[in-house]
Amino acid sequence: MADATIKKPIDVDYLDVASSFLTAGGSVLQGIGAYQAGQSEAAQREMRAKQALAAGTRRAQETRRMGDKVASDAVAANAFNGGAMDAGMIERMARIESDTDYNVLAEMYAAGTAAESEKYAAKVAKKTGRNRLIAGSIGAIPSILDGAQKIGWLE
Repeated sequence: MADATIKKPIDVDYLDVASSFLTAGGSVLQGIGAYQAGQSEAAQREMRAKQALAAGTRRAQETRRMGDKVASDAVAANAFNGGAMDAGMIERMARIESDTDYNVLAEMYAAGTAAESEKYAAKVAKKTGRNRLIAGSIGAIPSILDGAQKIGWLE
């Protein structure tokens, strides 16, 4: 007499089950790769932001140096021609200083804008990488459930 609690053997195609689980693993690995790529791109963009600020600071310093040289040359030329600091000379010196200040600020603004753009792109790259990791993990669920069903775990 046969025991009623004995179940009939499960007819499982193990290659089909393995294929389901490998598909799930591939989906997760794809998400991990996208996450790592996003982190790498973000790090590169953050470095470019720092470089943009450094380069802009250097250009601003060079602009300041050139403005100071022009002002110095103007004073020297004025001294060579008699040295009187009349209203016209004072106005020219003020214009040189004003133009120099404007150009320095323009260089710093451009550098700051470029750096902020790179920082924003870095945030986007990080977020995109995280989202792709989540999507890869979620994309693995149907394959895991399919494999579990084929093995008989969901009966």
